[in-house]
Amino acid sequence: GQIITENKTALFSLQSTSSLLKRTQRIAKIGNWVWDNENNLLNCDEEMHAIFGLLPIETELNFRNLRGYFSPVEWKKCLLLLRKNIRLMQNGWFEQKIFSADGKQKQISVFFELELNDNKSVKAVYGIVQDISNQKIVQEQLTYRIEFERMVGAVSSNFINLKSNRIDAGIKLALDIIGNFMNVNRSYLFLFSENNSIAKLSYQWHGDFVKKFGNENEIFRVSEFPLLFSSILRGETLFLEDVNRIKKEFSREKEMLLNLGAQSVIWVPLSLEGKVIGGLGFDSVRLSKTWTDDEITLLRICGEVFVNALSRKKYEIEMKQNEEHVSVILESITDAVIAIDDKNKIIRVNSA
Repeated sequence: GQIITENKTALFSLQSTSSLLKRTQRIAKIGNWVWDNENNLLNCDEEMHAIFGLLPIETELNFRNLRGYFSPVEWKKCLLLLRKNIRLMQNGWFEQKIFSADGKQKQISVFFELELNDNKSVKAVYGIVQDISNQKIVQEQLTYRIEFERMVGAVSSNFINLKSNRIDAGIKLALDIIGNFMNVNRSYLFLFSENNSIAKLSYQWHGDFVKKFGNENEIFRVSEFPLLFSSILRGETLFLEDVNRIKKEFSREKEMLLNLGAQSVIWVPLSLEGKVIGGLGFDSVRLSKTWTDDEITLLRICGEVFVNALSRKKYEIEMKQNEEHVSVILESITDAVIAIDDKNKIIRVNSA
């Protein structure tokens, strides 16, 4: 007989540790691989197969079939980096793009270290592969938001010192900048009449080989386009991810948007002192597109910048018209008129 309690305990502990390690690898999406440099053999564990969308029992990853999950350029880049580190006898890491078995593109991070033999040549390379696709998406979204905020800030700053006679050109330039940044093909701004019965296309931008939304200052009757204008007049954002899915009762609007080549459309309301005065629209022609809540918030901020600029322009025009009106009246009076300020300085006299 032999007491095997210690052996059983050690085996159980080893199995538990191995199970925990596998679970950790699965959660972190980390796979292990070993390259036997002397025999040119590659051995990959189960999690590495999973990263490539494979089951070990169906497909064994080796040098012959591994390259099929890389583009030719990325595969060459991968081999060059490995060979360079082996030649310099250095451990290393790199990031690479792959295509999994289901055709999805992934971003992976590869870390490796070298094992040398007695002759100081590379005996084997031990490495891990981690799927960092989600981290990259979050990082790209954060970078995009920061750049979007900077762009909105730059557009807003541009209007602060812009003279009223340059506001129209400033809005057109801003629509161009925002449209290109958001990777859409058309952007435009329309304003409602006092009674909200008509909407005038006041400003627009469109990319190359893309139709204009309409003619300059074209008028649209609100009642004839209930889908497009109803949400805006309620102060809501209108988002159409797929124009082809517009309901039959809005066939006129669907036909108009399809003729313009629009696939996805978003409109945000423009408000002044609690009243909707117009809308800001963006069309994606080449691709179906979605907009996040953050993007919609920033687009609304852009709309506020435009509204403030247009309000300032309107105020300055009215002031100029009032000044001209007063001048005409004063010049038509045959009596002498003198205006002084609170310091008794003469600030205006008429011809009489």
